[in-house]
Amino acid sequence: MKRKLFTAVMLIVVTVATVFGFAACNKNGNDETIDGALKNIRVVAPDGTPALALFGFFNGNDTFGNYKFNSEIISPSLVSTEFSGKADVIIAPTNAGANFSKKSGEYKLFSVAVEGSLYVRGKGESELTLEKLVSDLKAGKKMASIGKENTPELVFSYILGEDYASVSENIEWVADGPAARAAMMREDNPVSYILVGEPAATAFTAPLSLTQRLDLQALYKEKSGYDNYPQASVFVKTALLSDANFVNALSEALQKSIDAVNSDGTSAETVNAVLKAAGSTSVFPADSKNRANVVFRKADSAVKNSITDYLALMGINDVSGIFAF
Repeated sequence: MKRKLFTAVMLIVVTVATVFGFAACNKNGNDETIDGALKNIRVVAPDGTPALALFGFFNGNDTFGNYKFNSEIISPSLVSTEFSGKADVIIAPTNAGANFSKKSGEYKLFSVAVEGSLYVRGKGESELTLEKLVSDLKAGKKMASIGKENTPELVFSYILGEDYASVSENIEWVADGPAARAAMMREDNPVSYILVGEPAATAFTAPLSLTQRLDLQALYKEKSGYDNYPQASVFVKTALLSDANFVNALSEALQKSIDAVNSDGTSAETVNAVLKAAGSTSVFPADSKNRANVVFRKADSAVKNSITDYLALMGINDVSGIFAF
């Protein structure tokens, strides 16, 4: 009788220890959950427009199914370190993320998060056209532009075609939007135009009296046939993609987050307050929020074609193995 009682007690002890062992494992990583406990997923995005895609997550809508999406806004300079396996989900420039995916295979392109939002801004009464801009640059007027050897330069040069070579010497490359603004404001040899993305393209309108706007997305569409270009995308750890429940949860989470930030009922003040609380230093004016082109486009066959052609412009011709689907 004592032996049977001892055996029963030991069985209970082993069972309890096993349960607590699994519970401890669940708290210390992204292992499978039990008994409905949430599985934590780390999501990061660089400050600026990509962080807009996570607005819904920061605003409390971060749990879907058995998954809790813990989101962070990081410095753009830290994106590369996240591809070392630190984050489960990363929003990154599409070309940079594609290169990291090709090198390691540890991440796959899941969806497009931000389409293009680049604009040339200038002063003047007349409408700014591509022909007018090219003519002015050929005549010696200068433009300050962000994005040397990256999306802004490569998209702009694609749009201009053969004309790009004749105007490139009059483009002054700057680090960011504030540097472009300073170039237009300086008294000695100011630039006539700036090429910047949102939110700078809208935020600078009043301070710089910018009345002219040239939409590079419309020009890209006219030349390429695609509605826009995939400037930033969502990259997901390859190991997570075999879990259909996770794929569905992430898709739903991203779609709802994008719907929330793009809703007419969500004010720019609300967006800015939520992102600031999450650590963002960017400020989105009302019109800028609407022009930021934050989207959720899962990488199905049609989206893959637009991404593939865009990456070819970026000098990435081999896209084998980078897509999640």
